[in-house]
Amino acid sequence: MSMTEIRITREQVLATEAYKNLTPMLQKITRSRNQIQQIIYGVNVCKNASYKKWEKESNANWRTKEIVFELLKND
Repeated sequence: MSMTEIRITREQVLATEAYKNLTPMLQKITRSRNQIQQIIYGVNVCKNASYKKWEKESNANWRTKEIVFELLKND
């Protein structure tokens, strides 16, 4: 089984309600390259496995989980 890579842009992340509801400091942290990469990775894992499995096995913070969930829901 080959993995499908989903392309997520920084703009898509910044457009989510989960991101918009964060405090300015948490928004700044979430905009960092590493956080965006974590979100992209999370979406790809969820698309190829499942959200529940990723959420259970990942050590992602609550912000990342909320944004990944919203991106999956909107896709």
